[in-house]
Amino acid sequence: MHLAGLTEQALMESGVRKAHARALVAWFAGRAARPRAADAYETELPRSEAVHDPDGTVRFAVHLDGRTVVETVLIEHATRRTVCVSSQAGCARGCVFCETGRLGLVRNLTAAEIVSQYAIVARHLGERPRNVVFMGMGEPLDNLEEVLKAIDVLREPAGFAVPERHITVSTVGIVPKMTELYARTKAHAVAGRAQMAARTTARRDRLRTAHRIAAVDVDRRSQRFANRRRRAGALLRRARRAGESDSFESRTGSGAARAAARSLPRVPEVAGRRGRADALAHAARPASRRGLRAAGRTEAPAEG
Repeated sequence: MHLAGLTEQALMESGVRKAHARALVAWFAGRAARPRAADAYETELPRSEAVHDPDGTVRFAVHLDGRTVVETVLIEHATRRTVCVSSQAGCARGCVFCETGRLGLVRNLTAAEIVSQYAIVARHLGERPRNVVFMGMGEPLDNLEEVLKAIDVLREPAGFAVPERHITVSTVGIVPKMTELYARTKAHAVAGRAQMAARTTARRDRLRTAHRIAAVDVDRRSQRFANRRRRAGALLRRARRAGESDSFESRTGSGAARAAARSLPRVPEVAGRRGRADALAHAARPASRRGLRAAGRTEAPAEG
């Protein structure tokens, strides 16, 4: 049994005394000397290779079970560091714009394998990053039980002590499992990666996951959650793709597109220039009034 997947409570339930359980959790997080009790558990982290990008991002190829390789990313910001972990090897959702989706699902990762990714980055840095995003390979809500176990380990006060509101779970928008996630964790944000603003069925078929997800359901469920827990909030993201979901018409089409448009109105774009801060702030106001948290990011269209 790998120590990376065990909380202090889980250790105690297996018969470990409280003081010893806390010492084990603290040691694995790099906060204490190795206790003798650690000899009873698997503690070695998976082999990994790091690649440093010019912008400061560090990508780790993490080798699991000798055959499976997943990607973990350290994202450097001016004021914070964020670890992006994978929850699956491959993905079954089949989103045509996603490289992982083209692989198909290989297997779910265990909680220990998810936490080990964070531990690899923490040891690389010599410190424990305070932000974790489940935005790597896979659909986290298709592996919900292991993701929830991993969140429990990451937020363990005696261990890695990642604030639960600093944990973000990204999903294509699986509404029933979003509800379960909201009920069982205080991870503050669920980011809907589904492309919700395509006007026509043909465009939705191209842009959205093969498993049909109604944006209006995602929007309403996120708003309901935000109303219950205003301080934590919910995050609903609308993805745009040049020529497909970035036009006024695509935003004001029928059904789901109108729901997305109400929350995240168009940000004026000028070729070759970044969106202005005031334009982004203006775009966020309607979502903020409804209890949602809004985030904006611009990307250059792909060439060719």
